Amino acid sequence: SAGANLWPEISRRPALMQRFELGQRERIGAWTADDAAFRRNRDALAREAQIWRVLAQVIGADGYDYADDELYQQYLAEFAEACAALEAACDADDPAGAQAAEAAIRKSCAACHADYRG
Repeated sequence: SAGANLWPEISRRPALMQRFELGQRERIGAWTADDAAFRRNRDALAREAQIWRVLAQVIGADGYDYADDELYQQYLAEFAEACAALEAACDADDPAGAQAAEAAIRKSCAACHADYRG
């Protein structure tokens, strides 16, 4: 039906979380490790941050576990804010800002997983 959220039918949460883990391990973490890596991968890093912001909206939408949980939504908002900060650091050619945003992303993930991961 029009306006229905089809994401839970298209992709399950574990697959999306695996995508986040891959992105952290092979992309965001590696690309913010030092100034040279940041500068070599700045455009791809900004795109990855954008993808993560979209995926955060997806896993917080109706049909997914915890979609109606205020604390879970707060964690997703903090995560998305850190991703936006990463994008801004890329736009500003700011490696230190990117490293700080990456740390904020990791912190938001760890806090959420402490409460929601079995």
